[in-house]
Amino acid sequence: MTRARKSIAVIITAMITSLMLTSCSFVKILNNGQPLEQSISEHELARLLTFSIKKPGNVASYFSSIPASQLDSVSYSTFAEYTTILRNMSKGRGDITAFRILGDKDRNKIVDEVSKNSGIDVNEVYPDEDIVEIIYDDDSEQNVYFPLKRGENASLDGKAMADTIASYNYIFHYMNMVYHSNSKALVSILEPVYSDDIYIDSVIRNKADHIIDYYSEYVTSGYDDIKVSFVSPCLLKISLPKVDNGKGKKYSKEVSIINRNGEFLIEDKMPVNPTNEKLYLYKGDKKTVTAGDVLSPDDVRSRLGEPLFTVSRPNEKTGMDRIVMCYNGMDLAFEAAYDESGNWTGSLYSIRIFGQGDYKVDNGASVGMNISELMVIYPFIDDYDYMIEYEDENGKRSVSFERDDFGNIVSIIMK
Repeated sequence: MTRARKSIAVIITAMITSLMLTSCSFVKILNNGQPLEQSISEHELARLLTFSIKKPGNVASYFSSIPASQLDSVSYSTFAEYTTILRNMSKGRGDITAFRILGDKDRNKIVDEVSKNSGIDVNEVYPDEDIVEIIYDDDSEQNVYFPLKRGENASLDGKAMADTIASYNYIFHYMNMVYHSNSKALVSILEPVYSDDIYIDSVIRNKADHIIDYYSEYVTSGYDDIKVSFVSPCLLKISLPKVDNGKGKKYSKEVSIINRNGEFLIEDKMPVNPTNEKLYLYKGDKKTVTAGDVLSPDDVRSRLGEPLFTVSRPNEKTGMDRIVMCYNGMDLAFEAAYDESGNWTGSLYSIRIFGQGDYKVDNGASVGMNISELMVIYPFIDDYDYMIEYEDENGKRSVSFERDDFGNIVSIIMK
């Protein structure tokens, strides 16, 4: 009888223990798989996220170690996708060796820079954030950060993580459309960026086509070569390491996306004159002269006809003479020197077109045009304050378009 009582006691104890373990597991499942124990420190939370980036095979385990109260409603899929983004950015950086929670001075410097570059008050949109920097065993200046929410118990930042993922996916969607030459899709992406009235449909279509043509001709980086260079919820940057500058040299091109409460703005600056070609003055459909040409009066007359008049005055700075040949709606300014017989030869310092008529830049742009029409010719000239630059054997040259308050071109300066 005694032995039977002991057996029953053992069975009951085992049943109770089993029930307790089952109940704990059941509660854990109901609690999104997270532990219900006391909250973890901010340092431990940062460690779990850092190790999730470092060790992709253990992401689920690290996630399950974060108490539900410190998840900020972040699901496992969001956590996994977010750490994948930071892991991709970490490629080529070497091993992750540590992390540090930035002090207020370093934190504020980053926040101010992101706010300035994105036009978003980061402190307002993502308040009460600490920033954690991941430390690698290389000496790259490309820093990788992630935010945590401050509070009585620090937590993940669900909004920041979701916004980062959205920005990341959108910028790679943009690049995918570029590499697949999908002009129609690019127009849809560019329309929110160029919402002012000057950006008529033909301008936006030209911008989309110009982007596709530029990438096709000058960007030798493939889709898989894209590198993530900066990650934040409202500003994300990627880098294309193999781009031709039009002079036979390679450089790295940056593309950014700004996320303003779900409104995405792509910043992908296109060169206006990627081949660095000289821009010429045209009379009608005839190419005539360009800044930097060395000419005599007879050379000018043979190309442009007889001027209305010519004026000359000494240039005390250069010790030469500034000679201006004036035409109807256009004049040419030379830095010239007279010879003993009173003849001169000079370098064409500048060309000024100020009247509507036969004179154009490269047989296209002319006085009287609206800037919308100008952007049909030069789709991204608005990004350069309506100026085109190039270099010749003597240095930098520019062509600038001056406008009135209605966006009409009132003069063109080539120098």
